Amino acid sequence: MYPPKIAGHVVLSYRSSLQNYYEDNMFEAAPNLRTLIGFDLPSFSLPKLRYLRVLYVEKSKVVNLSQAISGCIHLRCLRLIGCRRVTLPSSLGQLLYLQTIDLRDTILESEVPKSIWAIPALRHVYLDPGCRIGSSPPRNGPPKELQVLHIDAGVNDCFQGGMVAFWGQMTQLTTLYLYASDMPAPMIHILANMTYLVEAALGIFERLNKLPESQLFPQGLRQLHLWAEAIEEDPMPILEKLPCLVVLLLTGYSGSIMVCSAQGFPRLQELELAYFECDEWRIEIGAMSSLSRLELVGWRNMTKLPEGRLYLPSLKELSLANMPQISEDDVTWENLHGKGCKVSRNFSPLPFRP
Repeated sequence: MYPPKIAGHVVLSYRSSLQNYYEDNMFEAAPNLRTLIGFDLPSFSLPKLRYLRVLYVEKSKVVNLSQAISGCIHLRCLRLIGCRRVTLPSSLGQLLYLQTIDLRDTILESEVPKSIWAIPALRHVYLDPGCRIGSSPPRNGPPKELQVLHIDAGVNDCFQGGMVAFWGQMTQLTTLYLYASDMPAPMIHILANMTYLVEAALGIFERLNKLPESQLFPQGLRQLHLWAEAIEEDPMPILEKLPCLVVLLLTGYSGSIMVCSAQGFPRLQELELAYFECDEWRIEIGAMSSLSRLELVGWRNMTKLPEGRLYLPSLKELSLANMPQISEDDVTWENLHGKGCKVSRNFSPLPFRP
């Protein structure tokens, strides 16, 4: 059985069910292998594949990855999903053409090599809690071409101290996801220089006194997720001025009053507000004119729906989760139904973040 040729590249797909068939000779038919894909392999050993450009291994044990890829100078994509006992070589930074590093659900035996931030072509990075990141910034600074950065750090302290400035230097990003169990407040300011940012997610902040002024957010931002245990000052007067915002998710506002003013949120279509403590929400006529979906989760003090929701002309769906204090006999509830808006509720336990 020979691997097929696709668009001039040799591709080998290797599954656990074929392991006995290929044994040690599985690569002999493809010395110039360009793409290697493997799934559910109990033990996976790689030879040195000089021309390899794409390595995609999922839910497998790779026993000699560090040695095998150290000389793969043509490697463009390294994607290891759900793998265990993986060691990355410190020489990873020498792979000058590497564009994608995806280690979601993978557990590394050592820290992520700092050398990855020296890869000039790097554009997409995905790291999960199993990938420990150093807490001191690399000397060379971040890669200049990086467009997508997705880091779920768990309890890692890679967002402390000098690392705050390091993340803030990634000015070419279009997508940013940074999550840690205790995100320091200064991290909220790293968005200021990211003028190309379209999607951003940051959290969990323990306490945010006030969000940066609206002009310090990327003006092309379309999706924003902010998780906090406490946002002390009303965030709406700031966020409603973002001209392109379409999706907004916020958690943890601890003030008593929230106001959405007329003409605010001109393009917002989806809004999710979770674990708020405010008991009064004022929605002025003309606010959120494009909003079609609204979800409220675990509000503690609100006992009735604000009448201002009747002024949302595009609202098609209102979802209430873990808010038993809101009655279906609520006047606003009934009026929304009368306007054709779908109103639903859910009492199942919900996580702090999606």
